[in-house]
Amino acid sequence: MKFYSILFLVALVIAGCTKTNDTNPVTIASEVEPGTAKDGGGGGGNNSGFIQSVLSGNASRLISTYRDSILVSFTQAAPPEGWTLILTSSDPAAVQVPSTYPVPPGAFVVYPPVTAGTVINAKNVTISVKLFSQTKTTVLKVFPLTATFPAPLLQSPGNGANINFRILVTFDWNDNNNAYYSQLQISIDNAFTNLITDVLLNESIWAQSYFNGTGTRYWRVRFVDASGNAGPWSQVRSFVERPQ
Repeated sequence: MKFYSILFLVALVIAGCTKTNDTNPVTIASEVEPGTAKDGGGGGGNNSGFIQSVLSGNASRLISTYRDSILVSFTQAAPPEGWTLILTSSDPAAVQVPSTYPVPPGAFVVYPPVTAGTVINAKNVTISVKLFSQTKTTVLKVFPLTATFPAPLLQSPGNGANINFRILVTFDWNDNNNAYYSQLQISIDNAFTNLITDVLLNESIWAQSYFNGTGTRYWRVRFVDASGNAGPWSQVRSFVERPQ
């Protein structure tokens, strides 16, 4: 254990020297996530430095006027003096971030806050995180609180399609940029009183392979905004589950 402790201290000294010699000035500043994001990606940008990744997480699907956070991870623990991140938003009216965010000593992960402004139409916003000369980015999509939708246009499967039992079926319909969810229903009857499936989806596509036996099944879709208000249903299509 003493041997590993010595190695760790040497690594900290080297890291401290690198930080001291960096040409970018560091100022310690003070500055804090409902968002929704199911999952989020990020981490684009210059890979040479201490930032390992910048992930949007729940904030990848940020609702107008809501507050959430992104995740910034590092390749090593912050040194005793800590670090200061510099954050920028590609659209400050749509997403606000603190101009600086402190990384405490020993931290491997921090969660800088993001706050959505009021948007009428959904838009993508790039958040950049800088430490010394390294910059990484992540993209958030900000959705309006309320929206008005047309009925979705169903694309596949075609009406009356014959499908072998337990074969994977892909349900597809058109996108709507302001839709926070799409609601898909599949039923045994065309009045949708005997539902097999009733799901809220982030995407305008969904795959399934089981529909409660064989026979005719019916499906429809509608768009839902970030406040839970739904638009009109699409036309109803049917497909036939045939025994193998």
